[in-house]
Amino acid sequence: VNRVIQLFLLQTIAENGSDYLGILTHQQMRVIKKDIIMLLDQVRPDAVALTDAFGFSDHKLSSTIGRYDGNVYEAIYAEAKKSPLNTADKMIGWEKLKPMLDMQFIIEGKKQQRQGK
Repeated sequence: VNRVIQLFLLQTIAENGSDYLGILTHQQMRVIKKDIIMLLDQVRPDAVALTDAFGFSDHKLSSTIGRYDGNVYEAIYAEAKKSPLNTADKMIGWEKLKPMLDMQFIIEGKKQQRQGK
């Protein structure tokens, strides 16, 4: 918990550095930024547990990879389907790419994927 508090305080100072002009030197601000990076490295292994401890919902976090239910890939796929890039039947540039692809290989692979092989 101490590392999280230190990280919060140092990050607050770094984000509001202009408020500390004349109080902190440029060297001290550089040390603060180095300390933030060091603390992030130390806190990183506990990031999921810390986030869970705050009790934020998946909706509030708006995260596809940090899901409470563990359905990461399903969430990523669902979000990708919503993208405007994925609404057209064919991707932009398909006409130029199609001649370079082995379509028979792709069709056979698609059949096998559907069967779960």
